[in-house]
Amino acid sequence: MKLSSPVSPTARPRSLFIVVAFGSAGDVHPMAALAQALQARRHRVVLLASAVFEPLARQLGLAFEPLGSVKDFEDVASHPDMWHPLRGLAAMAPGVEEANRLAYAAIARIAAGAAGLPVRLVATTLAFAARSARDKLGLPLATVHLAPSSFLSAVDPPAIPGVGIAPWLPLALREGLWWLIERGFIDRWFAPGINRLRRELALPPVTRVLGRWVHSPDLVIGLFPRWFAPPRIDWPGHLRLTGFPLFDAGQLSGLSRPLESFLAAGEAPIVFTAGTAMGLSAAFFARAVEVCRRMNRRGVLLTRYLDQLPDLPEFVHHERYVPLGQLLPRAVAIVHHGGIGTSAQALAAGVPQLITPFGFDQFDNAARLRALGVADSLPQRAGAARMASHLTALLASTDVAIACRFASERMPAQGAVLDSTCKLVEGLRQSSEHPG
Repeated sequence: MKLSSPVSPTARPRSLFIVVAFGSAGDVHPMAALAQALQARRHRVVLLASAVFEPLARQLGLAFEPLGSVKDFEDVASHPDMWHPLRGLAAMAPGVEEANRLAYAAIARIAAGAAGLPVRLVATTLAFAARSARDKLGLPLATVHLAPSSFLSAVDPPAIPGVGIAPWLPLALREGLWWLIERGFIDRWFAPGINRLRRELALPPVTRVLGRWVHSPDLVIGLFPRWFAPPRIDWPGHLRLTGFPLFDAGQLSGLSRPLESFLAAGEAPIVFTAGTAMGLSAAFFARAVEVCRRMNRRGVLLTRYLDQLPDLPEFVHHERYVPLGQLLPRAVAIVHHGGIGTSAQALAAGVPQLITPFGFDQFDNAARLRALGVADSLPQRAGAARMASHLTALLASTDVAIACRFASERMPAQGAVLDSTCKLVEGLRQSSEHPG
């Protein structure tokens, strides 16, 4: 995709979009791609995200406002509970509250300086400040969910270890269990921080934060396709699905010369990644090397945390970051954490996936990929022998190869997804419901 330039100072922008993205690269990259696409359509755009992503925003020609420092991001990512299947949300809650305070202040300031332009908000799931800004300032908001597990459905409960809402339970019981989980756990973690800010803004308190309140009344967008997760009757009625945007900064930089040399020197490798924000993955990468040794395969390890790497043999190569859209078509398989961005890139490349989920949406993504026939999954602590056995089976399966090819052929071009998403958010209109 061609890089856009900021709106020319001599050309009147059509409107001002404030795009708020919380999370790691898998969360921010799609929103940065959307911001760039909106800017190319003659809108003024400001991206709000962690300071970690300021270089990316500058490369894309986007105005940027940091939400916390690089150290703040690393402190949250390295919290010992951050990647626990159940305690992860609680571990991130204090950082989310602080980032949302920064986000609200930035939204209010940027909107006040809009110079008569219509202002619209586009925000990811945990960017709660955008919803409060909608309610206080009357700014229309599109909530963007990157993965299906953002919808706490009783009809089709997302796969979350330890939650145990079995799909065969009576629907009324499933709905009651979600109410208990939300009020007893999720609201306990997030509602106090949200409501402290809302109290300062003279807004009413909220409950059922992730199950109901987080979905903007104006527009909800799912950045995944219907064939990956068909909408259920208890998902928001005004939800629109547009597909995977498949942005990974690949147009900004190619593969490094050492990686190109490694790829050219032998057979296609297995790629291993635990995610861009995972700083507690030493055991994962130690097993990755042993898997390659057992399978007599070459490997590429991706992590920016160099202290997590073991001594690497010559048949294993390391990179801090690689655009998966360029690497995976030259790989034989990928072993990863189950993040939605990595999963989508693997689907597009048509390569088998072995998933070892750590937390958040990853377990549900793994279940959906297994149902598509393109992946298998194992507990994160599975040993190298078991991982090698499952990878060998994946690579030997004709059914998996066919399913991978079929999924790849169903993936639309990035431009088509971004175009349809842009048209949706451009249709946002000023809210008449805000109490501010």
